[in-house]
Amino acid sequence: MRGITLHQAEAACGIRWDFLQALERGHPGYIPHAQRRRVFKRYREFLGMDLPVAPEQSSQVRAASSHWSVYLVIGASVVLLLAMTLNLMAPF
Repeated sequence: MRGITLHQAEAACGIRWDFLQALERGHPGYIPHAQRRRVFKRYREFLGMDLPVAPEQSSQVRAASSHWSVYLVIGASVVLLLAMTLNLMAPF
């Protein structure tokens, strides 16, 4: 929005341009975990704004949602197996 390229932002705030690109595209997982907090803090200061969700919080949310996905797949598999078993046992 400010007309600054990622290479200019890299020089101004000292964050690698590929990390900046990952942040701009919504892929903070690309940034190594050990550096993620520092990168978010410096980029937030450079932009002069607050970021809505810290990277640790977003990864926890994703982890929680993936647990529900596993339970959903297991439950659907059980229901499918029961339906197939009942179908095979039914007389023609």
